[in-house]
Parts: sequence; structure tokens; C-alpha cells
Amino acid sequence: MDYPKLRNVEAFPIEQDGQRFACLRDPTNLTPNVLILPQDAFAIVQTFDGKNSIAEIQAACMRQFGELIYGDDIRALIKQLDDAHMLEGAAFEEYRMAIERDFRQSDVRESILAGKSYSAEPEELEFELSGLFLSEDGPGEVPKIAVGDRKKGAVLPHIDFDRGAKCYAMGWAAAAMGCYARRLIVIGTGHFGLEKPLALTSKDFRTPLGLVKTDKKFVESLRERLGDEAFEGEYAHRAEHSIELQLLFIQYLFGNDMEIVPVISVAREKPAWGEGGFLSPLASNFVAATRELIEDSPGETFVIASADLAHVGPRFGDQLEVSQTAVDAMREKDIELLETLEKPDIAAFADAVQSDGNARNICGFMPILLAAAITGGRFELVDYSQAFDPMATVTFASMMIA
Repeated sequence: MDYPKLRNVEAFPIEQDGQRFACLRDPTNLTPNVLILPQDAFAIVQTFDGKNSIAEIQAACMRQFGELIYGDDIRALIKQLDDAHMLEGAAFEEYRMAIERDFRQSDVRESILAGKSYSAEPEELEFELSGLFLSEDGPGEVPKIAVGDRKKGAVLPHIDFDRGAKCYAMGWAAAAMGCYARRLIVIGTGHFGLEKPLALTSKDFRTPLGLVKTDKKFVESLRERLGDEAFEGEYAHRAEHSIELQLLFIQYLFGNDMEIVPVISVAREKPAWGEGGFLSPLASNFVAATRELIEDSPGETFVIASADLAHVGPRFGDQLEVSQTAVDAMREKDIELLETLEKPDIAAFADAVQSDGNARNICGFMPILLAAAITGGRFELVDYSQAFDPMATVTFASMMIA
């Protein structure tokens, strides 16, 4: 640790009691630890590039602050980050290898958000979910299952429940009434750790509401058609929340009898689509294989894209804070984008996202694109919402696929 090197962690500004701090967290969720550092401490941490010695860090701080930072204070900061597994080195590698080994050896993908983003107690969690449907902004009642026109699938948000309450409730109410299937293909957004466009897993998933079984026969049929390439990024499932959040609604509304086909697809892929369709052979072959398997058992499959839309603001790499004017313009662009799916026109949807290099950071681009290609259906907008924050605004929608 004489030459400390910060891992590729996420750093973003927050305010507490009128003071600004830097929040550090691991986007891959290898470590659940979150560090909140004063601005001067964060300035020191930014010199942790693996090339600077303690003495060189002191010299850099002298140039920046005009005062000497004691070596013991720097070492204490190094220890704080190392204990939180935010520095590269032997301790982190040993920790990482143990986490990865445990995941690969397990038949079950365990919940990562229970007790953090939602209650870890089953009764409390069911009460929390029912509250989303019963709230004034929601449908007003817990939806009945399969009582409306049959749907092929849905687009549903994966933002936290607090900000996405209405969109979740309205979307899942519509999905429940139109889902007559026994199998749900859940295409999550893989925010980190994916090198290929998508990754499958045959693991079952556990939440506080019980075990969700994976349709292993369907998944193995995909393996036969796609090869092991489709499973190379399986480890990315461990820390990805976008499937987990949908499973809570599946269990609450349908019980634990439904089987899933869990897929994660890379976020903000660009470009993904060309004149001939998907630019990735893996994505193209996945769609063809999935459609073939669905046709072998018609009416038994419902496709879910767990997808948010725009991510704008300094926390997502933009220079300027988000204004109300920008939010209004974003709404216009989002609605125009979703209208391409209502036609439906997959090429127009892809072109609308890719034409500006996905400047609005639409993370659900690939999951929506895959769902559209698999179902070949027409999308119907149920709800569009925005979570406004000058530092980090997120937009999202619920849509049915008919």
C-alpha cells in the first residue's frame, strides 16, 4: 500500500447538512460498502493511481492545499479504503476470488437488495408491494391475473420503488391482467461487467418471498443453439438488480409457480443495430433461437424488458446540472422515441437512440430492442414518469407488448 491504487469505483457528489461530500461505491456490488468522504479527503484519494508514493501524494497535496498532510493521515485513509475493498491489491483480489467462487459454485442467485432497497421480511415486503398498487397514484387495487386481452410482453422500470412507484404499479397491473403464460423471459439491463451483448444463467433466484425456479429445459435448449458464449458473462448476474426487482412482483402476483428465463443485456450498447438487424451475431442468434423455442409452445411465454430510459446529470458524467427546461425537452424526446415502438418500427427506435450516440444514456436500449425483436409486437404506453434531480435525473416507462 505504499503506492495505493483506487479501483474503478463510482464517485458522485452528495450534500449533507449544507456541506458537499463525495460518495464512493462499487458499481459492480462486489463490496456493499459505501464511503462518504469530505472534499479534501476525496482530493487526496484522486492521487491514488498506483504510481504515487506516500511522499509524492504529500507533495501533490502541498501543491493543491498549500499545507502538509501527515503521512499517518494518508495511511489511515488508505486503510479505510482498503478495508472497504475499494483499493486494488492482494487483499481485494483474495476477497474478489472468494466472492466469484461462491457464486459460480452455487445453484442459486441470492438477493442483493433485500434489507437495502426493500424489506427483507416477507410480510413487510408484501405490504410494501401492495401499497404500490393501493396508493392514490396507482391502480387502486391489487390486479387480478389474466382477465384482459392476452399480451406478448411488457417493458417495466427497474428504478428504486420510491421513485418508480406509480410506473411499477400501473405497468404490473396491466402486465398481470394480460399474462396468460407459465414462463417469463426476463431481460434485465446489465449495468456492469458484461463484455458480450447478453448473458444467460441457469441458476434459480431467491428473494425474501421464496425461490423462483429457472426454466432449465428452455435455458439448456438455448445453450444447445448458442453455445457457451451466451453464458460467458454469467457472473454479471450476481450483482445485477434489474431482474431481481421484477421477481418480487412476479412472486407477489403469481406466486412461486412461474418459471423464468433470466437474461441480462448490456446497458447503453452503441451501436447495436444496423440495416440488416443486430450487429452482434450473438444477439441475432439469441433472438432467432428464442423465437423458435417460443413457437414450439405457443402462448406459454411472456417477455419482460426490465428497462429504464434516460440518465442525465453530473452523476452520469454530464457537465451541467439538469434544469426544468432540460427535463421538459427530455420528456418530448422520450415520447417521440416510444412512439416508434407503438408503430412498431424497430429500426426507427434503434436509429433514434443511436443517431446521437445515445447522448441521454438510455440504459434499457438493448433489453427493449431484444424484446421487440423476439415478440414482433406493437408496444402500448401505460405510464411515463421522470425522477427529477438536478444531479441525476432518470426517466422510465411501462409499456405492454400486444
